[in-house]
Order: sequence, then structure tokens, then C-alpha cells
Amino acid sequence: MRLRYRSARDRRGRRCAPGPVRATVRGRDIRFVRRAGFLVGSRKLKRILVRRLPITRIVIRPRRLQARRYRVRAGLRLKDGRMLRLTRTFRGCR
Repeated sequence: MRLRYRSARDRRGRRCAPGPVRATVRGRDIRFVRRAGFLVGSRKLKRILVRRLPITRIVIRPRRLQARRYRVRAGLRLKDGRMLRLTRTFRGCR
């Protein structure tokens, strides 16, 4: 999973996301994914039925972003019934 966002620097010089954050899932086995669900921290986002590849979703918008670390998790249900979990983190800007 890859997180894409416009990059900025906070007061301490650390990289952060001042705007919307988009999560993209791609890879060799992506064609075997049937459903995908995303979580930001403990907040669940709507699960999606995979129809187009790569799987892309805006996971957080700027009005909710605070200066802290966020964990984005993707739960992917494969066609054979297995569950695959991917996790990435990013830091929000004010």
C-alpha cells in the first residue's frame, strides 16, 4: 500500500501531510482481491467491492487532520477467502 499526499514540513522539520491523503493498493496479486476496507486509527471507512485496479481511496481530508501520527490499515479479502492486512503511517500538519 502506498500513501500519497502533498508533503510539507512541521516546526521540527519532520515531513507531514497538510492536505488530503490517498491510499493506493497495488501489486502482483492485486487481481485476486475481491473486497477492500480501510481504517484510519479506529475509524472505519466504507468497504468497497473491487471493480477497477488499482484500489484507491481518499482516507482523510484536511479539515479533520491534526498534528499527530495516523495509522492507515487496509483489509483485503482475496477470492480464495484469505484476508490480507496492510499498514502504513503518516504525520498530519496543522
